[in-house]
Amino acid sequence: MRMRHALLILPGILLAALTACQGGNRNEIVLSGTIEAESVHAGSRIGGRVAEVMADEGLSVKEGDVLFVLETEVLEAERERAEAMVRETEAAYAVLAAGAKEEDVARMRHEAEALRQAWELAQAGPLPEELASLENQAQSLEAVYRNLQDAADRLASLYAEGAVAEREYIAAREAAEAARSQWTAALDQLDAMRSRPRVEEVAAARARYYAAANAVRSLEIGATPEQLEQGLARITTAGKALDRLDLDIAEATVRAPSAGVISSFDLSPGDFVAPGQAACEIVGMERLKLVVYIPENRLGFVTEGEELAVRVDSFPGETFSGVVLNVAPQAEFTPRNVQVVDERVSQVFAVELSLSNPDGRLRPGMAADVTVPLSG
Repeated sequence: MRMRHALLILPGILLAALTACQGGNRNEIVLSGTIEAESVHAGSRIGGRVAEVMADEGLSVKEGDVLFVLETEVLEAERERAEAMVRETEAAYAVLAAGAKEEDVARMRHEAEALRQAWELAQAGPLPEELASLENQAQSLEAVYRNLQDAADRLASLYAEGAVAEREYIAAREAAEAARSQWTAALDQLDAMRSRPRVEEVAAARARYYAAANAVRSLEIGATPEQLEQGLARITTAGKALDRLDLDIAEATVRAPSAGVISSFDLSPGDFVAPGQAACEIVGMERLKLVVYIPENRLGFVTEGEELAVRVDSFPGETFSGVVLNVAPQAEFTPRNVQVVDERVSQVFAVELSLSNPDGRLRPGMAADVTVPLSG
């Protein structure tokens, strides 16, 4: 009963094997299987909208053939900005490494000297001639204001008597008010000058001078090793950003990863492809795979690397070559209780063969028979 149970489970394997052993040629065993093909999927790491399609189902392609292209307008704009950043960082580093020009150092020294003199003046306070000039200015503006105010007062009386037009009176009054504002501003400026030196003004002048002096020393010494290292780091970072965008743009052109026949492809311009989506399946036809199962008591007649004859129903009388790639280390099926020697035939091991198919006549799904010699 156990023998019958095993044959019912693996009818296409064991029945063929036992028949071959018991048939006319007892020096070989024929194992049956189905031809399979390895397939790969093509897609884009970045994803995006499809701009152009160059392939279709059933088309034979070579490795590297373009299948479809994604839109790259946004990536191209980002690349231009990244390229500009590379140029800027390289130019900045070149200036840093070369050091300051002599004319730049001279100009900065001149500015620092001017700021030093301004600091000294702030410490010394106003000069007598500066105070005298401001006092004279304030006195002159006061005289102008007094005259204009007197004229406005006279016109006010005449306007009250109806002797002058309202327009003339208003113009005189506004002129007097403007002159008073100018006189008041001159007085404020004079008071500020008399109160000098102010602590905050001296401190500000001192800070401006020391900042300029430090700038002069930096120009004279040149860039420090740390500054140069930072400049190089900025160049490296900008270059990596540009390289990453170049890779993304290259990913927009999706190519066949290997040769074969396109078995699944359904894209049109305008479709959106998600990042990493398998948009196309390619079945390799040049090298196919065949898996058969050999009984345990015939396992010793098959070795890895051995070349065996393969036949298919589609081409009667022709023999194809199959090379044993792998023999499974463990049985695919074992009955619960093995009691007699004859029942050990129910134990089978998978044998994987590689089939060369340069002319493409063999197809996945074909039934195939493998002949295993049982003699040395």
